Amino acid sequence: MLRGVLIDDIEVLDAYWHAWDELAVLHRQPFSSPAWVLSWWRHVAPPSAHLRTVLVFDGLDLVGIAPFFVDRGRSGLFRFRLLGSSRRDFVVGAELEKEMTAIVAEQVSRIEPSPDLIMIEGVPHHRSWPRLLSNAWPAGRMKLHRQFTQRAPSARLEGRTYDEWFQSKSHSFRKSMRRGVRQLEAVGGKISLTRDESELAKDLEAFVRLHHKRWKSRGGSRVLDDRVHRMLEDAAKALIGQLRFRIWSIKIAGHTISSNIFLSAGGETAYWLGGFDEKWSDLQPSILTILAALEHGFITGDSRLDLGAGAQPYKYRFSDSEDYLESLLIVRSGLKAPLARGQMVRARTRMALAEHLPTSTKRRARHALRLMTPWRRSM
Repeated sequence: MLRGVLIDDIEVLDAYWHAWDELAVLHRQPFSSPAWVLSWWRHVAPPSAHLRTVLVFDGLDLVGIAPFFVDRGRSGLFRFRLLGSSRRDFVVGAELEKEMTAIVAEQVSRIEPSPDLIMIEGVPHHRSWPRLLSNAWPAGRMKLHRQFTQRAPSARLEGRTYDEWFQSKSHSFRKSMRRGVRQLEAVGGKISLTRDESELAKDLEAFVRLHHKRWKSRGGSRVLDDRVHRMLEDAAKALIGQLRFRIWSIKIAGHTISSNIFLSAGGETAYWLGGFDEKWSDLQPSILTILAALEHGFITGDSRLDLGAGAQPYKYRFSDSEDYLESLLIVRSGLKAPLARGQMVRARTRMALAEHLPTSTKRRARHALRLMTPWRRSM
């Protein structure tokens, strides 16, 4: 019989690091590893946040994690959210998802003050726990509201070789990739993977520099700041020795012109973020970096490459399938419900901008949003 334990102390949670990590690997959830999630908590979480994570046990064995925290959002609403960046999710197998979610609902519903809403950001659409959590809430006082969906292209690696995958792509794609590799070699460029801590600090600095340079003309990055840089340093030190934190770089004469970060767990490798020097855009550096990461995935026995949220055309040059990532709200009924339902207005607006407006208009709209609604980033 399963049982739940509510944890509100980071030191207590740290004691379950290894069991948690084993679950993240078992269920192939790179963004759910404790190295990633707890580094986010220590460096990026809002100052007003309080840990409210539920661990689920079968006897003495850890079988599930609901890594919640609570903070106060706009209008003083108490919000429950999941720790981490990118795919925020429960860590549990499909066979235990329903039973675990009932335990989580029972644990979280007893917390005072009770949540006005639960924010679910970027969970794979096949996951049942958001609907189950809403349905399992005592007295049926929480209602699920879908906000928006993002596409996440991916490439299947399992069951074939790199050459077989490459030959399955179009003639124009193969020709373009071969030409790109030749052009890179002609200028002395090399694609490299950061393999240990001795290279880590320098390569992370290059990644940060290139990402900010890439986004400067677009109004700046919403994702990467000094806090996130510190988070990356901590997560990388814990994961790089297992090749689960992968920085792929292109260097010309010792100078990095492209850098991309991938996370890996249990054969699932996922793209997180990148940047490149636009002076070298003719070389398609990000495209060549992804190609190198994909080829490496075949060599190391990965089963899938997740190309990350967003339906950018370049991703579909590599992909053969896609996921859908949902952002949802579970809102408590009552006088605050209308305010709670407005918590993702900014995110929905950004999604609409990304999908429907030209680049120049998006820049002006982003600037207007910042002026109209000051906010503190909490990834």
